[in-house]
Amino acid sequence: MRSFSVNIFRLLLITSGLVSAHFLQAQTVYNTVPVSGFTDDVVANLPGAANLSATNDMDGGNAPTRYCFVTQSYRNPSGAAPVTYLPASGFFTSIERSTLGLTFQLADYNANNTLRIHGVGTGTLTFNTPQAARTIFLLGGSGNSQQGPTNFIATINFTDGTSQVFTNQYFMDWFGLLDVVALQGVSRVNYDTNVIENSTTNPSLYQKRLALLPANYGKLIRSITINKPGAYGTLNVLAVSAGTGCPAPPAAGKAVASLTNICGPTSINLSLDGAATDTDLTYQWQESTDNGNTWNDLNGAIHATFTATPTTTTQYRAKISCAKQTGTSAPVTVTLTLLTPEVAYKNEAYCQMGLTEAPVAVPAGGAFSGSDGLAINPKTGIIDLVSSTLGKHVITYSTAPPCVEKATTEIVITGSPEIVCPNIITANGDDKNEGLLVKVPDLTSYNMRVYNRWGSLIWETTDAAKGWTGAENSAGIYYYLVRFADCTGAQRTFKSWVELIK
Repeated sequence: MRSFSVNIFRLLLITSGLVSAHFLQAQTVYNTVPVSGFTDDVVANLPGAANLSATNDMDGGNAPTRYCFVTQSYRNPSGAAPVTYLPASGFFTSIERSTLGLTFQLADYNANNTLRIHGVGTGTLTFNTPQAARTIFLLGGSGNSQQGPTNFIATINFTDGTSQVFTNQYFMDWFGLLDVVALQGVSRVNYDTNVIENSTTNPSLYQKRLALLPANYGKLIRSITINKPGAYGTLNVLAVSAGTGCPAPPAAGKAVASLTNICGPTSINLSLDGAATDTDLTYQWQESTDNGNTWNDLNGAIHATFTATPTTTTQYRAKISCAKQTGTSAPVTVTLTLLTPEVAYKNEAYCQMGLTEAPVAVPAGGAFSGSDGLAINPKTGIIDLVSSTLGKHVITYSTAPPCVEKATTEIVITGSPEIVCPNIITANGDDKNEGLLVKVPDLTSYNMRVYNRWGSLIWETTDAAKGWTGAENSAGIYYYLVRFADCTGAQRTFKSWVELIK
């Protein structure tokens, strides 16, 4: 075969372009691995009956429902040609985007080209030249396994006599696209009737990733043993490729945080922007609390994303490694602001007159609020005492967003210095207007004097709760003078007259 189908050719061109662009990010280098140990030829590539150029079917079905792959050169006995087919050279690039650049080389179509295990069995693929790798990819699929996966155990054998075992491996049926697809839409031919089935989706070949332990990175791989422990399905392994590391440090991009300003210990999501992506890359997130002078690994932070809860302003970055090559992302800073606001007024108590002074509040720029009945300016914190109710009030100061913290203080608003007194007293024992009692609340000092109409002092007291009854005086007009210090400490004087009726 010397040509490709149009669909496969376009696919390879597109994939090749993606690989070239992505290799700028220094992904894993993949190499095809020539191996021996194939047991069957499941590719019809010559004109005539399928069983003349293929020694066995791919899927292990019962006649007459057995099938094998075809190439472009195949023609069935009636002269029909396939529409889609395996690439002429056997070489192709996987369409799986997580392994851009991964290629496979199928074995010679004129010889055995699959390790085929029908029922319980074991086979070994031996490397023509032992080589080291970080990752091994097996290309294959299963036949007659529509009811579930065809399980197998893969054992990688090293030249030093050690091995690494991979249990719980499987390939899905080559129809259904239920596995990691490397190549799809290749026509097949009935092994018994030579009828060609053309499709752009099925059947497919899948890739299975075997990641070596770091301790085995430098060891030379001699062979891979495939053990199929169950009778269910027919297992086929058609090619082996290896990931051998990166030619340069992988692009680590820059670290991104879901929040860069927080007001207390808060969970944030860390991710990477512009970083290389590959299944063989390893990650390690680090943090620095001294502005990048020292960096410490974060326990368990070994994926492309991580959730952190900083307790102080912290920088985060990620180290991305491919074998011995390591790239480090640009860091992101998460600023944590812990506020301890304070608010205080000059006095603890105020008279119900005028305005208070502006309180001292830190940090500046916040807002004020008060308990019910308090007339407070939300921007300045100045209280209109006259418009506020008497008693104890709680003032709350809230810092400005985004970090909103609160502080409180209390003040007491004392009574009005307005003087309330009668201008007639009767002194007749009816408990109505019995005496002259000047009601001046919240006094710090007090003196009251009563004079007759000739200006003579007839009564005096310093007890604001005690009033003049005029019981020993005759009816008439009297004058009184009150001196006191109000709740502000200011000296006040009030004088007036009262009529005594008997």
